[in-house]
Amino acid sequence: MRDAYGAIVARIVRFSIISLVLVAAAAWGTFALSKVTPTGFLPEDDQGAFFVVVQLPDGASVGRTSEVVRRAEAILKEEGTVADYTAVIGLNFIDNYSQGNAAFFVVTLKPFEERKGPSDGAAAIIARLGQKFREIQDGTVVPLAPPPIIGLGTGGGFTYVLKDLRGGDPKELAQVLRGLIIAGNEEPRLSRVFSTFSATNPSIYLNIDREKVQVLGVPLNAVFQALQASLGGYYVNDINLFGRTWQVQVQAEAADRASVEDIYRC
Repeated sequence: MRDAYGAIVARIVRFSIISLVLVAAAAWGTFALSKVTPTGFLPEDDQGAFFVVVQLPDGASVGRTSEVVRRAEAILKEEGTVADYTAVIGLNFIDNYSQGNAAFFVVTLKPFEERKGPSDGAAAIIARLGQKFREIQDGTVVPLAPPPIIGLGTGGGFTYVLKDLRGGDPKELAQVLRGLIIAGNEEPRLSRVFSTFSATNPSIYLNIDREKVQVLGVPLNAVFQALQASLGGYYVNDINLFGRTWQVQVQAEAADRASVEDIYRC
């Protein structure tokens, strides 16, 4: 094997000039292909469907979200390339958690045989609908292409992560985020730049008189349990009934937890 390897190397060395020419040609070909090959790692493709994300201001009710969804549905019905759509209200599609001021659509396009024109491609449809959705003033409605590989993410494009390493005020982070979104939308190579982060979520602070609670002999934990049971829900136990296991949850009626004043009646 040693002698055979030496003989092969000796023959190759004789043609070193040809080898250098081949290496230079391969390097030039790699450089030329890099100029015409799409720079995206996974370029977007027309998959016959896309998503529409709906986001309302913090604290918006499900009723307001439903109204924005109905207006978005009216726009989708006017688009001739849309075959069907499904709306889900109360789910933040980007962050994947329940939220009353969020919704999303799964829009299915007509078969490719019926969409042969340049304006009937998924990218053109998303751009066209994006302009129409901007007319809805009560919320943000953004169409998104699905990821090139299902499971790779929630939508096409890329994700930018903004972190405050100092642990400062969330409102300052929100201001920086707004400037970043404005700059991103002004960039001609980017479109539909948005974020689901917000530091303006309305909240109510309850100042519990702990001394009075102690004087009355009421455990402080019981006060928080009463608030949780009245406003949200409180798990009691499990029961076996009809061959199944059921959870027992305690919660006030909707009419008794519809306003801030109802908190003082807990």
